Amino acid sequence: MLAKSLVVDGSTKSHKMALVFIHNGLNSLKSPMVVQQFVNHDGVIFKVYVVGECVRCVKRKSLPNVEEKKLVRVSEDLLSFSQVSNLTTDERIDDRYYKMMQLDDIEMPPLSFVTQIARGLRHMMRLNLFNFDVIRDL
Repeated sequence: MLAKSLVVDGSTKSHKMALVFIHNGLNSLKSPMVVQQFVNHDGVIFKVYVVGECVRCVKRKSLPNVEEKKLVRVSEDLLSFSQVSNLTTDERIDDRYYKMMQLDDIEMPPLSFVTQIARGLRHMMRLNLFNFDVIRDL
């Protein structure tokens, strides 16, 4: 599971996240928080920014995939970090993953698809300035 702070004010606290490997790891976290299923996505996240009718999509590094066989060797219940880009070498699940991954090789989602999602969200939320993330489920 991925646990994120509910604070969204741009502060350091708002960027705190934890990858929870074992259910007991939730006991170590402070609420309020959002807990969501972690989906393996090859370490790439697409950030979509919406300003009115203008939609822009960029790709960013994200958490590497988590393999079931590696979870058996995890000694802690969770891995805490501030932002994926701020992970220290010791905090990374597999540092080789970040060195080998080239974002230039990653295909962007079709702009028409992203724009359609943005229009739907803009209509339903009645917002003209927002962003959302898109991942590719493996």
